Amino acid sequence: MDNLKYLPFAQINLQDPFFDSLKQDYVEFPQWFVKKAQAYAYVLYSAQDNSIQGFMYLKTEEKVDDVTPQLLSSALKIGTFKFNPQQTLRGHRFLKKALDVAIHQNLRYVYLTVFAKHEGLIKLIETYGFYRHGEKQSDNGTEYVYVRDLSLIQGDILKDYPLVKPQSVNKYLLAIEPKYHTALIPEAILNNECLDIVKDVSHSNSIQKIYLSAAYNAPELKKGDLLLMYRKSDGTAPAAFRSVVSAVCTVLEVKNIHDFTDEKKYLDYCEKFSVFSKKELCQFYANKRYPYIIRFAFNFAFPKRPIRQQLIDDVGISTERLVLMAITDQQFNHILKLGNINENFIIHQT
Repeated sequence: MDNLKYLPFAQINLQDPFFDSLKQDYVEFPQWFVKKAQAYAYVLYSAQDNSIQGFMYLKTEEKVDDVTPQLLSSALKIGTFKFNPQQTLRGHRFLKKALDVAIHQNLRYVYLTVFAKHEGLIKLIETYGFYRHGEKQSDNGTEYVYVRDLSLIQGDILKDYPLVKPQSVNKYLLAIEPKYHTALIPEAILNNECLDIVKDVSHSNSIQKIYLSAAYNAPELKKGDLLLMYRKSDGTAPAAFRSVVSAVCTVLEVKNIHDFTDEKKYLDYCEKFSVFSKKELCQFYANKRYPYIIRFAFNFAFPKRPIRQQLIDDVGISTERLVLMAITDQQFNHILKLGNINENFIIHQT
């Protein structure tokens, strides 16, 4: 697997070719890197040759007065952010991590500086709510300053991501097979699962996901509805103790497999964001066994995973077989409480 690690700079190889472009963009980069010996950064290593494939350094700042205009509140700075593009959506994985850190630290702003030539990165951060705030001048040239204001609710699922707005939407439990669950949502890995499940592939890295289902009521799902991901039992113990609620997601779109006039269009839509292999997707297209294609955004994982027995005893969830089950607002809120979720992820607006 490719390993995302949190390491001190002193343990990171500055001579890795990965850093060559950063040395070219920022003349002071080598000296800065050495001075940060005791600071920590997120590093993504390749399984093939242990080369660096991604790097992100985060720093909390009490005031931001070296950009124009200044930021008037504490902020999380994405000090260095680079990833090698391999069609695996690595940037999504790093961006999700930065937003989560800011939310857990109760910070209002996340910001980074970026040269105009990095169009792919700019497109990514704009998709998830960053806006061009101003500029920063240095000996290296002019950089754009992009800011995400977590207190600014834009009314768009992706621009407000990873925050969720539970008002006036329906809520469901969506059952996921164990063999697909953690590969699709790595942050929701269970304590007893092998880390090798999580790989550097697009459906694991991406904020947006696709899952195919045969649930009869899947067509009822609407954009903005909330899904509680229910990892089914792996059969090693009674389901009452092995089935758990693991994460909160937001519905983006639901399609019927019959909407696609040919297999290529279907694969183009599903393959990058789906946990299923191309072979499995082709089989599903041929037999139409799982006709409903649910596209959703993964918002956050539960720190504690409520088990099925708790859902039955404490929340009042039915004991019937669960595929896609509608739940009440009260049940949804109760499950969030059992999951010990951070309230900063919830938009409390009517």
